[in-house]
Amino acid sequence: MRADPSRRRARLAALALCLACLCAPSARANGQIQVADVTVSVRTPWPDALDHGALPFFVEVANGSKDSRDVDLVFTNGFGSRTTHLEKRIALGPGERGSFEVFVPVNSWSPSDYVLDVRAGGERDRLSGLGAVKPPEQGVRNVLVVAGSAPRAGLTDGWTNDLSTEAVGRWTPPSPPPAGVVYSRRLGSITYPGMVAGPPPAHVVVATFVPLEDLPHREEPYASIDAVVIDARDGLPVPDATAAIAAFARTGGVVAIFGASAERTTKSSIDLAPWMEERFLVRGDRGMNTYACGQGLLLVCESAEPLDNWPQIKQLNVAIESKKENRSWIPGPRGGRGASLTVHLPGLELPVRAMALVLILFSLLIGPVNMYLVKRARKPALLLVTVPAIAIVFSIVLFAYGALAQGLDVRAQRQTYTLLDQRTHRSSAAEVREVFAGLSPDALKPEAGSSLWPEVGSGSWQEQSRFALDATSGLELGGDYMPVRTPVRQTLLTDRASRARVEVRLEGDEMVVQNALGTSIQAFAYRAKDGRVWASRGVIADGATGKLDLGIPDVGEISESQILCETANEADGWLPVGTYAARLDSCAFVDHMGVEARDVDSKHFLVGVLALAEAP
Repeated sequence: MRADPSRRRARLAALALCLACLCAPSARANGQIQVADVTVSVRTPWPDALDHGALPFFVEVANGSKDSRDVDLVFTNGFGSRTTHLEKRIALGPGERGSFEVFVPVNSWSPSDYVLDVRAGGERDRLSGLGAVKPPEQGVRNVLVVAGSAPRAGLTDGWTNDLSTEAVGRWTPPSPPPAGVVYSRRLGSITYPGMVAGPPPAHVVVATFVPLEDLPHREEPYASIDAVVIDARDGLPVPDATAAIAAFARTGGVVAIFGASAERTTKSSIDLAPWMEERFLVRGDRGMNTYACGQGLLLVCESAEPLDNWPQIKQLNVAIESKKENRSWIPGPRGGRGASLTVHLPGLELPVRAMALVLILFSLLIGPVNMYLVKRARKPALLLVTVPAIAIVFSIVLFAYGALAQGLDVRAQRQTYTLLDQRTHRSSAAEVREVFAGLSPDALKPEAGSSLWPEVGSGSWQEQSRFALDATSGLELGGDYMPVRTPVRQTLLTDRASRARVEVRLEGDEMVVQNALGTSIQAFAYRAKDGRVWASRGVIADGATGKLDLGIPDVGEISESQILCETANEADGWLPVGTYAARLDSCAFVDHMGVEARDVDSKHFLVGVLALAEAP
């Protein structure tokens, strides 16, 4: 007897649903541990394979005991050449609960799998396998899809396939291709196969789905993502998360808002709406619009659902990959926007000739001269005193000479690139610097909206790095974030409110500019609403007014193209209308995190945006 066809179809549908549930994306790296009646839960919605930036941890702590508890949480990662150590203490009364969000740095050449040590009530236990537990994959771009509800089963796999297929034509292997990164341990060696040369299995990965309410409220974790796609059908995330995503875009990220009512949804954001003006339109294709958004890009497209048509797929890939191999300022194995900048702090070379003369003098003094004097005194036992004394004195002198030659202060050579939006009174600044601390500085204390990213090495075992973060009270960065007497290259990002401004106005037939940027302007150019470019070739002191003439001055070889990652359609290879470019004497837009460094041959560039209603 044959089975009823309708029942067979029902069984097949049920089987397909079960398989879909098994294949549906799940939350990454969840874990729970109990120590002395204190329960600690850790989760992260981020992808499980990352190669730059930071990843977020959401931590919930519940004190189930009848006593107060001081709970110490320590996240650690790495061994050998690179380790990261983050500490957080939380005090809970009987029955109290607490929750917080922290972020931890991502490794570029090995998995970012963290271990959590929990100490409470005199007891201790650990939870392992947290974070990005898979090896980084060369050439893979991570795309994060944000929505109010989970997508249909298999949809994320379809997005990954479409994005990867379209991106294959533009993907190029790293040069030189990396060999497998090998780390030695007592029990042998480990080779991470994800780092071998050759094309990845998928060039662009829709790595995970994140609900609107489960997004980080800090901007640092978004630095590990190549693009954030928001499903407009469910509206925007909560204000703090939306502000963090907007800050990510303004400092070089790619944010896409796709789906029904995408334009209305984007214009409802006070952070994103100002960048939807026509003058910032980079390209448009059948309703798929790409806008310059600060130093990054904003994509907006009306559709039934996200990534459901080829223009969205193509333009998202173009936004991630075109012109610059990596739009982000964050250093990573693929470089970064600041990788091509020449930043080299002078004066750190040791005076080799002078030190060679000192060593020759030392050998003469401890040898022939010392022997002659001891022999003349007829007391050979003096050698037991004179040889160690001369060696100690010369060692101290040699160290002091080298230290004084390199200096004892903190100094840096910088290149800063700032986007100042006078409409919203916000500045988005990137600083690439080489810094040298002659003496041990205090811990770095980033303000809200600022972050520090060390240069990524080659993954060599010889490269020693010890990064320490203390999140107990605010955030403090120590260890090799600012090592002593070792020059390091870093990128600082700062997105914050700013009242600095310039005023450009017509006085009769003359165009003038008044400087209120807090520093002198070395060169200035402004593109008026009629398309003409006005320029000042003289220095305009802070608070002073300068006259502008028609013409394009030298405001920096790459300043405007470095800040505005793509040129708007109407800009004709220059600035959008109602914007200006300037080369400054100094930069007050970057948070130096409590440690002041002396500028050495630094360069500071700025692009400013005026409200069109106020622009001449």
